Formats: sequence, C-alpha cells, structure tokens
Amino acid sequence: MVFVTSDHGGWFQKQKLVGWLRRRGVDVRDLGPNHVDRDDDYPLWAARLARLIQRHPTSRGLLLCRSGVGMAMTANKFVGVRAAQAFTPRMAARARHDDNINVLSLAADYHTSRQLQAMAWAWLQARFRPLRRYRRRLRQVRRIEHGR
Repeated sequence: MVFVTSDHGGWFQKQKLVGWLRRRGVDVRDLGPNHVDRDDDYPLWAARLARLIQRHPTSRGLLLCRSGVGMAMTANKFVGVRAAQAFTPRMAARARHDDNINVLSLAADYHTSRQLQAMAWAWLQARFRPLRRYRRRLRQVRRIEHGR
C-alpha cells in the first residue's frame, strides 16, 4: 500500500500522481485533501500519513507540498517514519536502497509531473540493500529516535 497526501501547494500534482500510479497497478490510498483549501496546514496532512505508516510498517508514503521540506520535517517526528526529499530519480532510489526510507517527500513547485512520476517510480521500484553498514546506521537512528 502506498499512502499519498498533500497540502494545497501539492494538491494538483498529487491528483496527477495518484492517477498515474493507479494506472500502473500501484495500490494507492489517497488520504486527501479532496479539494484545494489554501488555508490548510501541511503538518496535519503529513501527520495523518505518518500515523498510518506507523500502523502499517510495510507500507510506504508519498507527501507533496510546495518545497517538500515541511512535510518531510513533520513526518520525521514520528517513530518509525523515515522521510526524505529527493530531487532526481537516482536520489529517490538511493534513499530507499541505502537508508530504507518509507516516506518520500516531493517538491511540487520545483518539478514537472513527469519528473515527480520518475522519482516516485524509482523509489517504489528500489529495494533496501541490507548491508551491514546500512543496518548499523539504521539501528543508530532508531536509538536516537528513542532518546538513547
């Protein structure tokens, strides 16, 4: 399952991306919003997705806002959520491959629909490579996440 959400700044790109992913057979759950509300707040949408990732740890999440920064920042406040931004398909795949990110935050204002599709697809196709050093680093992140 891939959960997807946005704020008003990423709404139009979210609509396009959700449709594109569904046409490719990806199991997508659009968390909203269902319309543009220029007064909405990205932390509420990112938190909604992050809570679902916590409850469904084998799922992944896609966040879209104007810069991708606020959404990633919020999602990373949740234990077990590893969110990152990407600016190229290679960067998106590498974030999954090396750091096992389960949430990708995309900048709707800085990329075309095709670029966003390419990044999302590269990330969804990538698999975590559980090399010893990558697993060690993720254990360190988990300890820090739990205040140790």
